Amino acid sequence: MAAAVGLVVPLAHFGAAVLIPLMVICHLMAVRFFLIRDAGRYVGPARRLFSRWITRLSFLWIGSIGYGFAVIPVVGAALAAATFAGLTWLVHNYVLWSLEREAERMPLARWEKAVLVLLAVATVVILAVVVVLTAAVGWSFAQIMEYVGN
Repeated sequence: MAAAVGLVVPLAHFGAAVLIPLMVICHLMAVRFFLIRDAGRYVGPARRLFSRWITRLSFLWIGSIGYGFAVIPVVGAALAAATFAGLTWLVHNYVLWSLEREAERMPLARWEKAVLVLLAVATVVILAVVVVLTAAVGWSFAQIMEYVGN
């Protein structure tokens, strides 16, 4: 479904920018349903938690940016399809790798923890910046309206 949406969005051009979150959500739901759900039964709780959150944050960062290019006419279809294929490949291989490590009773790798922490911190920082910028724009607008009103 996400691949179909990714191919249709460039036809609608820039008005389709509102569909980008829909593409990310549809793709994430499909990957979670078909790739991660069954694998979750075979891994421990810590690896299951990491798999879920690394996948969510990867889709937030990579999927949002990759599908964001879908609004570009013609080229956007190729970029959206590449994003779909790349994210699916990435999650599929990560799940296979996690299953192998779980079967060998190996703990979470340091890079897994580092990637999760990095993505989580980046998400919180970006959200804080958006909140501050939104407040600054609101305050500026209020000041302009007050100045114009006097």
